[in-house]
Amino acid sequence: MIKLTMFKGGNIINSGDHFRDAGILYRKLYVKQYETQISTNDEFIITLSETKKGVHVIDYQKYKMTGRQIHLVLPGQSSHFNFLEYTTAFQIKMTQKNFEKLRLSLPFDSRLYKDYPVFGLTEKEFQKLNQEVEKIGSELSRYQPFLPIIDSRTGTTFHEVIRLLTNRISNLEDYTLPVVLNRFLNLIEIYYKQEHAVGFYSSALNVTKNYLAGLSQQYLQTTSRDLINNRILKEAQHLLSLKSSSIKATMLELGFEDKSTFSHFFKRHLKMSPTAYRNIKIER
Repeated sequence: MIKLTMFKGGNIINSGDHFRDAGILYRKLYVKQYETQISTNDEFIITLSETKKGVHVIDYQKYKMTGRQIHLVLPGQSSHFNFLEYTTAFQIKMTQKNFEKLRLSLPFDSRLYKDYPVFGLTEKEFQKLNQEVEKIGSELSRYQPFLPIIDSRTGTTFHEVIRLLTNRISNLEDYTLPVVLNRFLNLIEIYYKQEHAVGFYSSALNVTKNYLAGLSQQYLQTTSRDLINNRILKEAQHLLSLKSSSIKATMLELGFEDKSTFSHFFKRHLKMSPTAYRNIKIER
C-alpha cells in the first residue's frame, strides 16, 4: 500500500473503514505541495488529478502532469506522486481481487493499462468521472454502505475509464484478447452455475485444455480453472449476502450436489465457511 508523506500543506479525506469488507476505498486530496513515498502497490488505483505542475512516477517512468488527467496504477506496480501546486485529486482504490473481476469483463490484454497509464481528459469527461467517483465515496462514507450499489458504481466507473482510454488508441487490436479466450469468458457467464470443469469449455470451444490454460495464463495471468472458480465464488458471495437466500439454496443454485463440497470450495478460496461469511453479511 502507498505510504503518504506530506511536506507542505494539504489534507486527505478517506471514505471510512470499510475497505476490508467492500474492497473499495475513496480518497479526496486537497494539497498544495505533496508527495508520496515510492513503494510497491498491492491495489488498483484510479486517480483523477487537476494539477498542471508535478510528476507521477510509475515503475520508475515519469509522467508529467498537464491538467485534467486520469492515472492508472496496477497491483504490483510502484508509484510515486509529486504535486507541485495546489490541487484537488480524487482516488478510487480497489483490492486486486475486485480489480481482476472487473478486468475479466473486458476483452483486453492487461498490457493495455500498463502501456497507457496516464491520459488527458476534456473538462466534460473529467466532471462526469468525478461525479461517479464522488457517488462511490458518498456511499462508502455511510455507516453501513450498501455493497451492491458500490459494486455497480465501481463497475460503471471502471468501464467508463476504459472506454475513454480505448477511444484514444489507434492500435487497439494489439491489445484485444484472442477470439477463443473471449468466447471462453462468455461461455463461463452462461454456464458457470451448471458446468464447473475446464473440460466442458474446452470441448465446447473445440480446443484442448492445455491450449485454453495457455491462453488464460498468457493474456490474463491466471488459470482457466480459476476463471471459472472466481465467477462461481462471486455469485456465491452475492447470494449468501441476501437474507432471502439460504446456504442450501445457494449451493443448489450454483450446481453443488452436497453441502460439504460447497463448504470446502468456499473455504478454500475465502478462508472462511459459507456460514461464517453469511453471518457477517446478514448481521451488518
